[in-house]
Amino acid sequence: MPEFLSNCHYYQEETFNEMVIRYKGFGENLYAALQENLPNIFENLKYYRATISSGICVMDHVQTLDSYAIYKFQNNSFAIQLEPEGATIIVWNWEVEFETGYWSENPVAETLDFIKQNFVIS
Repeated sequence: MPEFLSNCHYYQEETFNEMVIRYKGFGENLYAALQENLPNIFENLKYYRATISSGICVMDHVQTLDSYAIYKFQNNSFAIQLEPEGATIIVWNWEVEFETGYWSENPVAETLDFIKQNFVIS
């Protein structure tokens, strides 16, 4: 099970190109913005999609449309979830969480700022 992802689902790792072809939803330009503005973060992302329920959780809606990415480099790690149904971008680890979405004027810029402030080591 990839770190940070729910044990309510099973996940399949996918390449960046597979994710780009599959995911056509809210925040889809976040990864391109990461590639341009934070290439070290982008280069260390692994991408996942939820496939089926694990049967562990009672009310379990498998979010198969979502894109998940895990960043792990040295002692620094966090997760990204792009959720098209709720039009949200969520970034978290065990210490902090950030959520933005359709209500924001510029959710990608807000997300980049959060990642820079919390996860970029100078």
